[in-house]
Amino acid sequence: IFKSTGIGAFVGALPGLGPSVGAFMAYGFAKRQAKDPDSFGKGNPNGIAAAESADNAVIPASYIPLFGLGIPGSVSAALLVGAFMIHGIQVGPLMLRDHPEMLFTIFSGMIVASLLMLAVGWYGLRIF
Repeated sequence: IFKSTGIGAFVGALPGLGPSVGAFMAYGFAKRQAKDPDSFGKGNPNGIAAAESADNAVIPASYIPLFGLGIPGSVSAALLVGAFMIHGIQVGPLMLRDHPEMLFTIFSGMIVASLLMLAVGWYGLRIF
């Protein structure tokens, strides 16, 4: 899971690739590293965990080129650019200087959402 999350974060930091590329790369890496690669594609939990952890890591990492360069790294980042444009906010390298409270609010919200998802997943594991 940690290796696949790293792959997903790397792919997300590259502009324009998206979550599908990260999921396929992590799945292929997990399959090459597995002791029993023939079980992949038949419901092996390692393949599922690899693809999903990379998929979930791509979206937050796609905000790196968005806020750093003004280039959307995924579909959700492109939608965020549109929302910022509606409100008259120019996305790019000067955003930290012009609207620092906006960036810190976004980053804080992402941390809180991740912690809430962890709590729901941890305690809801038996129920789900």
